[in-house]
Amino acid sequence: MASKQQVTPSNDSSRNSSKIPRLLRQNSKLDGVPDTEPVYVDAIDAATGEHIKIMYSGAKVIGSGSFGMVFVALLDGEREVAIKKVLQDKRYKNRELQILREIRHPNIVSLMYFFYSIANSKSKDTYLNLVQEYIPQTLSRVIKHYWHVRQPIPMTYVVLYSFQMIRGLAYVHSKNICHRDIKPQNLLVNPETGVLKICDFGSTKVLVPGEPNVSYICSRYYRAPELIFGATQYTVRIDMWSAGCVVGELLLGRPLFPGDSGVDQLVEIIKVLGTPSLEQVKEMNPQYSKFVFPSIKSCPWEKLITNRGQCEDAFNVLRALLVYSPSQRQPASEALAAPFFQQVLSNSSLEVPSTNSTGRASTALRPIEPFTEEELSYLPPELVETIRRYGLTAASIHHSQESQHQSSPQQAPATPSTRSSRRGSSANT
Repeated sequence: MASKQQVTPSNDSSRNSSKIPRLLRQNSKLDGVPDTEPVYVDAIDAATGEHIKIMYSGAKVIGSGSFGMVFVALLDGEREVAIKKVLQDKRYKNRELQILREIRHPNIVSLMYFFYSIANSKSKDTYLNLVQEYIPQTLSRVIKHYWHVRQPIPMTYVVLYSFQMIRGLAYVHSKNICHRDIKPQNLLVNPETGVLKICDFGSTKVLVPGEPNVSYICSRYYRAPELIFGATQYTVRIDMWSAGCVVGELLLGRPLFPGDSGVDQLVEIIKVLGTPSLEQVKEMNPQYSKFVFPSIKSCPWEKLITNRGQCEDAFNVLRALLVYSPSQRQPASEALAAPFFQQVLSNSSLEVPSTNSTGRASTALRPIEPFTEEELSYLPPELVETIRRYGLTAASIHHSQESQHQSSPQQAPATPSTRSSRRGSSANT
């Protein structure tokens, strides 16, 4: 069991900076390199700010890049976790840590603990380690799997994954938080339950109106056109473009706009959406308003995505999200009300053909998590009414459970003889 030491909580994320040297001394025996041996570290509970000793073992690398690396390990011998290790400049706050500590949502990967370590005894480099819940599959791998077996992704998955992605975005956007790197690789999924969670908040930023931002952000295939035009005054709507690209990829089975470069990316977009008008270009970046582009007509979605038959509701989602003008691009809170997601909102039975060896013809997926009052506060009134009508709020589910408990007959305590009888019955089943 982990031991805790109570500290005074604070909402100021800068509180962690002063604790780095002390935590480093305590974790001085930790070289930060994944190991199969148990590793004991002094960490901080992300939710409460309490100091806590944790132990992880069986660590192995599952991803690496310019950001650092990610490894999976067994926490306290009980559950698997993902530990993201990134180089920490002690002069600055880590934006990802700051934001992950402030957000809690069923469709966003949760941060459990964090701790600091050094590379080795001779190095002065400090590393921040983020201990998060572990979900082994990414949406990218799921898409590639179905592409390789030459099958379309079951529409139930398309609807459910798209809904949860947009729901998670609606939550962070309500706080003016822009993810800035939505793509299938950053969407963790569990095909057995249908749960999706957004991960990797390394590029995330709280956008402030009037404050410039870098335009070279977001992976190319999912980069909004205003970013390609070099805009620095953008909004959270860049995430909605990326979300539209993901929905389209789920439908098509491959990226919608596979550009080889920034310029080629714009060409790929124009081939589908047609040439943007001068007004649209001006809204994306006024500096390009005098440029003249060759006139190309848009390609109807039903001609581009031909493996789905008639799915007008799905195409309408793409039409609402993949729009040149950021101001005309549908926000996440409104996108959730699309008829395409009615199956999810009605809490209907969600099943997909089973791909495992259990012998089942289909797999029943878990219903979506209930909506909190905080979520209802920023959703459109019509959508809130639908959510309440279908009993998808935390309050309505709690009330339903209480009603069931009160209506069920009270069972008399079992006598010794009946307890023996029940144990015998269960042993023979």
